[in-house]
Amino acid sequence: MKINLEGVKGIFSEEQIKILKDTFKQLEKEYENIHFSEINISAVKNSLYTELKILIPTKKILLKNKTESSNFDFLVQHSYNKIKKQIKRYQSYL
Repeated sequence: MKINLEGVKGIFSEEQIKILKDTFKQLEKEYENIHFSEINISAVKNSLYTELKILIPTKKILLKNKTESSNFDFLVQHSYNKIKKQIKRYQSYL
């Protein structure tokens, strides 16, 4: 899966960007049978936006999510959990 983090540069530190990347790489480990093509992650001050593209033979699924918080750890974990819930909802298509 390609992880695009261009949209968070200048908002988060390099260490925080690494945490974001490592966290969302976990999706591939947790859902080995799903082909994620890419995830775009962007941020504006206290908001984190994710856009996850999943490819399946008949269609493309795009999962979008926005999380707001001033706490970075909560922001990352909550975004990750929201995406996991969305994946579970769409697993019947996958």
